[in-house]
Amino acid sequence: MSGDARTIDIFTALSKRKKSFADILNRQKISGIFSSPPYVGLIDYHEQHAYAYDLFGFDRKDELEIGPLFKGQTKEAQKKLC
Repeated sequence: MSGDARTIDIFTALSKRKKSFADILNRQKISGIFSSPPYVGLIDYHEQHAYAYDLFGFDRKDELEIGPLFKGQTKEAQKKLC
């Protein structure tokens, strides 16, 4: 399962794939799953992991990437993350 951490409803998405696990998460009051924050302006994550998009058949959504290299490391680039 993949999704945009800013908008995904993990319980709904997970219940479509594995209802029993979604039920456990709901009972145990788990409210989210987080990964590393972006390193603003240091890495183009979509390019770095392009092989995985091909391997797993994920749609690329480069335009939604948080803090890509091409947008730089300026304070303005950092402000646009929020």
